[in-house]
Amino acid sequence: MIPQTVLKSGGGGPFSSISYALAMSSFVVLLAPLVGQISSAALAGIMITIAYDTVAWGPSFKALQAVLKPSDYLGVDGQAVSRAQRMIELLALGISSYICYFGNLAVGIIVGVTFQNGILSMYRRLGKSEE
Repeated sequence: MIPQTVLKSGGGGPFSSISYALAMSSFVVLLAPLVGQISSAALAGIMITIAYDTVAWGPSFKALQAVLKPSDYLGVDGQAVSRAQRMIELLALGISSYICYFGNLAVGIIVGVTFQNGILSMYRRLGKSEE
């Protein structure tokens, strides 16, 4: 979680990577006895806070609102996006979140992106064939 936090705060250059590697190495090699005295409750609180901050709450709520009122949330081309397309996006978000939580992060992201793109392309093909 620390690299993600560093990237969110603007650290992405070589100096931040080197300082991160040195800090983690010093925690493991030199400061292990001190770090070992941190209580489990404090570490659990830190992990819960980091997990809460990691979730992109804004875009998730926006995706839910876009399903409820699709006319208020226009697509990249400025046109209204259908409720079905928004439902597919929301379903892909749910599937990806579930797999990431109960399984593997990389697999969850790949499955979510593949599912969304595959279902959306089938939806578009069916929509064009009916016209």
